[in-house]
Formats: sequence, C-alpha cells, structure tokens
Amino acid sequence: MAIQINLNEKYALIAMPRMLSRCDVADELQIETDLWIKRSLPFGIAEHWREWIGSIATDELEKANLFLLTKGSSAEPATLDGDNIKRFGPR
Repeated sequence: MAIQINLNEKYALIAMPRMLSRCDVADELQIETDLWIKRSLPFGIAEHWREWIGSIATDELEKANLFLLTKGSSAEPATLDGDNIKRFGPR
C-alpha cells in the first residue's frame, strides 16, 4: 500500500544515502501505524523545493536508498510548532 500524506498531516523524512548496497529488503516496510522504511524516495521533488534545497542536496536525496518516513495529524500543518517537536523531535 502506498504511503499517502493527507491534508492536515505533517511528515518527517530521513534520507540515508548509501546505507544499503546489496540487501534483500522489501521496497517498503510499515513498522508502526505511521512509520515506514522505504528503499526509494516516496514522492517526487517539486521544482521550488529543488531550488530551495539546491541541486547537490536534491541529487543526494534522489540517490539515497534508505528512507524513514513518519506522519501525523496536525491542527496547523503549515506551521513549525510544538507539534513538530512532540511528533518528530527537535531539529
């Protein structure tokens, strides 16, 4: 089942480049209700994000082969607030 980020949800993605070389691991593994391990980037990168994070960071993100993704509902999904720290930890 594909991961879906819904309206009124925040998400956190950790990319780990070069973590897996030749492992027999599923492409997607759901660990908990809202926590997944993925072998490929679970979504495309919009052009404005490419410009904002830069071409080198975008290339590294696209080349990564292990991702952790979590998501959760939020009353203020567009705001960086206490919700982010509670669910995803300090940045």
